[in-house]
Amino acid sequence: MFHASKISVRVRMEVAILCFLCVTPLSHLWSGTTVPTPETHFGFIPGSDRMLFDYQELIAYLKTLDETSPMLKLQTIGTSPEGRPMYIAFISAAENIAALEDLRAINRRLALDPAIPEAKRTELITRGRVFVLATLSMHSGEVGPSQAAPTIAYRLISEKRFAPWLERVVYMMVPCHNPDGMDMVVAHYRKYKGGKWEGSSMPGVYHKYVGHDNNRDFVALTQADTRAIARIYNLEWFPQVMVEKHQMGSLTARYFVPPNHDPIAENIDARLWNWSGIFGSNMMKDMTEAGLAGISQHYLFDDYWPGSFFYHHFTLATASDPPTGSIDINSCFF
Repeated sequence: MFHASKISVRVRMEVAILCFLCVTPLSHLWSGTTVPTPETHFGFIPGSDRMLFDYQELIAYLKTLDETSPMLKLQTIGTSPEGRPMYIAFISAAENIAALEDLRAINRRLALDPAIPEAKRTELITRGRVFVLATLSMHSGEVGPSQAAPTIAYRLISEKRFAPWLERVVYMMVPCHNPDGMDMVVAHYRKYKGGKWEGSSMPGVYHKYVGHDNNRDFVALTQADTRAIARIYNLEWFPQVMVEKHQMGSLTARYFVPPNHDPIAENIDARLWNWSGIFGSNMMKDMTEAGLAGISQHYLFDDYWPGSFFYHHFTLATASDPPTGSIDINSCFF
């Protein structure tokens, strides 16, 4: 059940590559930054009790960042089943954003050409960047990741300590995998806010055709939004790392981080499987240091089902789930 009335926090977000670092205050900002804060734009701190923004409001903020910062570029990637435009935000050092097409060409060749001479491969790796893709809130009742997207973007382009990371990494964020469902869920919450049914589950499915099962469409690719996401890693950008952000239920473990439990599909490269464990171990270590409890691994989710997004030959793909209930949206980017 979605409990918007219980979402609490002062939002603090991290991006991670290989290791996931602990949280720090929002005070270490670039001097002279001109980008508006999420609180200024929305009129509240995202993650505050009983406050949600809808998809149009989310995209409006990211468009503002695109206009005010050379470190963020917003692009369309397709349309949802109900016709809403879908977006991806690229966040990196300004020189990387300016060279995105060249970096994409390097990534594509490294992913698809097995016959690159060793000297050339080394050159391409040196010139290239690590691409990290995050897709947020595929299941629209799991509101935390998309509600955290403005803070993720703002902190990455505003806090000086992220600059060394963003010189080497291009962070790719799909701010909402299911725009139609996000608007449905937010409209339902707003309709009943302050009344008897505040926080109730929406009496219907939050996807026009497949409901909650949009994460089971990555073999058949029957849905427009699924195809838009799949094109990113299969045809266009070939990220080295992909994280799909969900949100745990309220009755079991508070968090899930990789690795998944057995069985493991036979077409999963052993090196990708081992790296998922390294990522998950670093996530658990840093989450524990940050005071978060109830973290699970090897639990609930197997790595066998071929219909989910996990199964790529080129990409280390994982899912992580922050908690439902009283949550620190900081957890949405561990």
